[in-house]
Amino acid sequence: MSDILPYVYVGIVLFAGSTLQATVGFGYGLFAVPVLLLLGWQPYEAMAIVGACVIVHGWFCIWRSRHELLWGELWWLIAIGCAMQPVGNLLLSKLVGKAILGQVFGCLLLGGLALRAWWQPEPRERLHPLWGVLTMTLFGLLSGVAGMGGPPVVLWLLAHKWSNERIRLVMWTIFSTSNVTNLIWLAYRFQPAVVLSAAGVGLMFLPVVMLGAWPADWLNNRMSHTALRRIAMSFLVLIGLYAILQPIILPELGHRPSPVRPPVRENQAIP
Repeated sequence: MSDILPYVYVGIVLFAGSTLQATVGFGYGLFAVPVLLLLGWQPYEAMAIVGACVIVHGWFCIWRSRHELLWGELWWLIAIGCAMQPVGNLLLSKLVGKAILGQVFGCLLLGGLALRAWWQPEPRERLHPLWGVLTMTLFGLLSGVAGMGGPPVVLWLLAHKWSNERIRLVMWTIFSTSNVTNLIWLAYRFQPAVVLSAAGVGLMFLPVVMLGAWPADWLNNRMSHTALRRIAMSFLVLIGLYAILQPIILPELGHRPSPVRPPVRENQAIP
């Protein structure tokens, strides 16, 4: 039973993250990655689990609206983000195994929420291309180091006078494409077998992720969007604060090996 529980927890986390994303339009990676980290998964495992789900879910959303896809306007921005991911992976490799890791993820989570809450850009017909370059540079670094690069992209999208459907399509195009390259970079930087196994765990729970839309519909029909957003933000803030304080409150939490990680021989360090 103890061997099954970690997977049960993964299913619950992915389901809750999917519900959060479908309810308020953001927060999947911001929620799922730090919580999986607190449950004892290595950061590159948590990023692979969430990334695999985002890839498939994103491709499904893109396929439904493929006639509106504007790939010609996005490919160079996506390329910038993907090129910055190895830099983020390198920074992550310096943090793995250190007590400060969870606190770094907590600070990134709170920083992303603060950026999302306090900066309300005025929608415009067209933005200067440098804003896109800055956005994707920051996105690539954050997605490479923590798998939580969503906030700058969401803010950049909301600064455009685009329809909700177009914003959603561009968002999923960026997220799904960049997660493919991030999985490749993670497998190169860390243990390929572990990263791919973790991605397989994410794919295993893909039906659970899809089911997360059901409670989101129920909540959206019974609560205002403002109330739901406040609840979601408060919940994510609590996770960020706990991630920062956890090494002090419960230092033993998050240090047990995950079920997909191969046994480590004596004198063999996990990168």
